[in-house]
Amino acid sequence: MLNPQPALATAGMPDAALVEAIVQLAREASIEINVQDVADLEPSRALLAAGTKVYVSHLPRQSWLATETACRAVRAAGLRPVPHLPVRLDLFGEFSGGATMIEPIMNSAQELSH
Repeated sequence: MLNPQPALATAGMPDAALVEAIVQLAREASIEINVQDVADLEPSRALLAAGTKVYVSHLPRQSWLATETACRAVRAAGLRPVPHLPVRLDLFGEFSGGATMIEPIMNSAQELSH
């Protein structure tokens, strides 16, 4: 683990190597929101480049419509939504006797890709 104490310069500014390490970490990090974070999209636009991928979680007991709405808000903010499709949704109906969720999800995905 990086210890920032020795990396601090006498003027109180971080050492260039520490700054570069933080910048590199930020470049490689993924960005994720949940449906409650949609209100924070506008202030986040100043920190994220247009077209940045933003992963949208799908929490237990959350409707697909809520996830889709959050994805639309991400798209409207100029970012690229990537919805999370958890296995617990039983997308292809293997566990629920054939009732599937994949068709409405695919329809949403086609609309969001334009």
